[in-house]
Amino acid sequence: MPFEIAKATSADAEALTPIGVAAFLTDGLNLRIGDPRTFTPEQTRESEAWRQTRFKARADGLGKFWFKAIDSETGRIAGYSGIFTPESVKAGAASLNAGDGDIEIPAFLDRAFMDVMEERMKGFKGSVLGERKEQVWYVPSMAVHPDFQGKGVAGKLLAAEFELADEDGQDVYLESTPVARQMYQRAGFEAIGKLDLSDLTADEYFLTAMLRKAKPKPSGAAA
Repeated sequence: MPFEIAKATSADAEALTPIGVAAFLTDGLNLRIGDPRTFTPEQTRESEAWRQTRFKARADGLGKFWFKAIDSETGRIAGYSGIFTPESVKAGAASLNAGDGDIEIPAFLDRAFMDVMEERMKGFKGSVLGERKEQVWYVPSMAVHPDFQGKGVAGKLLAAEFELADEDGQDVYLESTPVARQMYQRAGFEAIGKLDLSDLTADEYFLTAMLRKAKPKPSGAAA
């Protein structure tokens, strides 16, 4: 199944956010924020509006690059991902709660939990990267719709992101869910630390800090 990788922008928010919901529908951390399967129709609309505004805030601005994978046969968007430069991360682009000031968070979503996660993630990144925490490119999100998982979509999205980081000569960092860890390892990431979040979820849950080393251009490659 062929896929085309194209740039994504804040204008794609309405099309992309449902993919993120579907991709993480059973993820333990996302279920703590709110389980979409239990929402009323009104709650679903409120949640979608909040997610779209949040995505727009994270998509716009210097040093933020987003990509979408499009099924060449049907035109359907299969997944999306983003990558931030070290400069944008330093400016706060990687905040889990970026964009929340633009729209009130629905009351049925667990904001207190989101704040706890924000603090834990900051401390975790600092513990595994040290002084380099603001010197790496960062992948804040990778979502592939369940209908397209296992078809190489994530690898194609990552390849587009790696090209940017490699051109800059910088490593790429992310935190992986338990389900995605092996996929990232196949793509060239190495595990450099684990964050135990089992006290926040119904089952055992670890986020894995992962780093992919920059790949220098082959000798003699065109600039």
